[in-house]
Amino acid sequence: MIERYRKRIIPVVDIKNGKVVHARKGEREKYKPLKTKLSPRADPIEFVRKLPFNRIYVADLDSILYKKPNLNLLKEIMKMRNVLLDIGIETYEEYVKYKSMFNCDVIVASESIKNENELEKISKTKGHPLFSIDIKDMKVISNFLPKRIEEAYFYLKENFGFKRFLFINLTCVGTLSMKNFDKFNFLKEENVEKYYGGGINSDSIENAFKIFNFLLIGTLLYNNWRLD
Repeated sequence: MIERYRKRIIPVVDIKNGKVVHARKGEREKYKPLKTKLSPRADPIEFVRKLPFNRIYVADLDSILYKKPNLNLLKEIMKMRNVLLDIGIETYEEYVKYKSMFNCDVIVASESIKNENELEKISKTKGHPLFSIDIKDMKVISNFLPKRIEEAYFYLKENFGFKRFLFINLTCVGTLSMKNFDKFNFLKEENVEKYYGGGINSDSIENAFKIFNFLLIGTLLYNNWRLD
């Protein structure tokens, strides 16, 4: 199943305290080092080096939570893989800084971005920034965006011109529990680049791909490294 969609799957690498951790339900204080056959020591470099994918998603939780980014570690990871990076962008200045520092997709996340003024400035930069709509209990995490997922999406698309969207369902992260994608049916006919992460399991992966172009997958991969 996973092998069939290899080019559309993006493995998740969450980093906290300099280690790869297993994210679950967005309860970050409870995240523990991830022990797998790929990296028993939860070492990010070893882990990424052995990942059989060219494109990965990295969340630097040390930066998102404490503003202490793992800069040297991230630079080493980017020598090995193409990265979608969530580093907790709060301002336009941070976005420009990390875009110039790293040769990667720097994610702008609803959870972190401070306000509409910062977002507007980012939206006018070259290229097409990837915006993450972060979701908890099916409501958008943001200081200023609408709480309904659909409303937030169209607000971002129509007012800021975003064309690339990531939907992170934190409630389902690490649970293999996502079964119903009805809440995202509004995206089916939308001509934008669409990513999803959170709770994907072997039974739901095909339904998810009916809506999304790419899936961020962690636990399902951690449990099945041979890609059967």
